Amino acid sequence: MSVKGETAMGERIELGLPDKLELYNHGSSIEIVRKWFGWNIVIMTAFALVWDMIIYELYSNTDICKDPMNFYFPLLHVAAGIGMTYYAIAGWFNRTHIQVSNGKIAIFHSPVP
Repeated sequence: MSVKGETAMGERIELGLPDKLELYNHGSSIEIVRKWFGWNIVIMTAFALVWDMIIYELYSNTDICKDPMNFYFPLLHVAAGIGMTYYAIAGWFNRTHIQVSNGKIAIFHSPVP
């Protein structure tokens, strides 16, 4: 579906949508869907995998559990790894839905909350 626009002379021209956007006309409402996936998600996935492997190797070392400081300090890095992994998974699957109907706008993300 393309969007129609007008020039200063009143001529109608067809405007295309960006690659990540889809436009649906449901009669009484309009829905715009934006995909999250892009090169930034591929890069984030690779970075998260490397980060998680490093943290796994760090915690699989049995000597780290002897000193409490060596055990608790890397937990900040584990939390960062969980956040990056969640963002990467959401980026592969999620879409943002914007629905406009009767003067109201509804925005939600799916399938990963």
